[in-house]
Amino acid sequence: YHPVLIRGSEEPGEIAAILDFWKQIFKERGIDSSELRSSGGGRLSELLELLVSVDLASYVLALLLEVDPTPVNTISRLKRALDERLNIEKRVIAELEL
Repeated sequence: YHPVLIRGSEEPGEIAAILDFWKQIFKERGIDSSELRSSGGGRLSELLELLVSVDLASYVLALLLEVDPTPVNTISRLKRALDERLNIEKRVIAELEL
């Protein structure tokens, strides 16, 4: 494995401290890690840039490992579990109807 720390230009101090901690732990254990930083331009553009970058990297890695990148059973299962526990869909619909 190769840890990749995803960083934004406006990350809160607490998040920066946590990521810096993990970076140090990896270094102490001789584990190479990388940082993926956005190029800036506002919060929304940073989020979209990082999301697309990670998604594309995941897709390319799956192809290189000859794994089908399309199944997302675990993520679908997580979404169902969250909806069952938190009733997100019903809450959003109720909010929109107000």
